[in-house]
Amino acid sequence: MAAQLDKHHLVNVTNFGRDVKTQVLYFVMEYVDGKTAREWGDSLPDGASERDALDVCIAATQGLRAVHEASVEAAPKGAVHRDVKPDNIFIPNASGGVLDLTAAKLGDLGLSRPEESDA
Repeated sequence: MAAQLDKHHLVNVTNFGRDVKTQVLYFVMEYVDGKTAREWGDSLPDGASERDALDVCIAATQGLRAVHEASVEAAPKGAVHRDVKPDNIFIPNASGGVLDLTAAKLGDLGLSRPEESDA
């Protein structure tokens, strides 16, 4: 399902499969040059301003909304992320190495399940 989604506020999945030798499942995500929301928050001596924190949260929820509203073959009625946390929100660098808080992306869709799934 994750590989079928291509949204601005989601980390794109570029490949997935199962290792032939170990039978371990894997997926390959786009590289986001920047920091996770946890790294960003931990790097601020006085914490994030309310406006900055909201920018990150709004961007991440736009990704969450895209997952929920997705209509793809694997999840025709949308999906639930099931693992939203600061370590799974990626904030990319903009020009000059400054983080673009409004472009934050939700990643790690490995636990996502179709909305009507029993899993």
